Amino acid sequence: MKIRFYLVLTYMLNLQSGLTQETKLYDFVKTELTTGKYKFELMTAHVTPRVDEEPLLLDESGKIIYPKVDLEQIEDEPNFVLKSSGSIFLNIQYNDFILTIRPVDNTYFPLIKINLKSGEALFNKAQICLTKQVSISDNKNGFKSPWKGFQWLGMSKNNSSIISPRLTLGKLKEGGKIYLEILWVENESKRHYRLIG
Repeated sequence: MKIRFYLVLTYMLNLQSGLTQETKLYDFVKTELTTGKYKFELMTAHVTPRVDEEPLLLDESGKIIYPKVDLEQIEDEPNFVLKSSGSIFLNIQYNDFILTIRPVDNTYFPLIKINLKSGEALFNKAQICLTKQVSISDNKNGFKSPWKGFQWLGMSKNNSSIISPRLTLGKLKEGGKIYLEILWVENESKRHYRLIG
């Protein structure tokens, strides 16, 4: 009897936690995003060498040997910066509780639909689940700003792909800009957009 009670209690707490997160998502999106056309800057990652780094090695021909850089591991380091490399126009629309983000003229950008009631998102027709609320309190990141938002994660196709689809929607504290990051595979090619608008 006690085990059943604890299971029901755990289920209710998890359900309440999920509902709270979805309510926060709804409030965040309705406050920060209005219907209309947005211009987003496409940001690319740059790693600047540190002053105290060891000199780069040379191969037998005298060419510099650049170390392999894993951007996922260094995003929180001070020498990781994001720079604009172009722009993308996106339309943002609401239909009841569905937020739709679609490209104006970029066919490589996926269609994104977010159900603000359930927290689920459709990403090029693939369903991805709201996994966590994100809150970065310091400026030791590529944006040089604290930011907050939400992140969704999907299962990779047959669990065989090297990446899982990912969607992040947030707002930077500095300048109040919207941050949209999407990671997906299209035609067997990895696509990764970081957008600021």
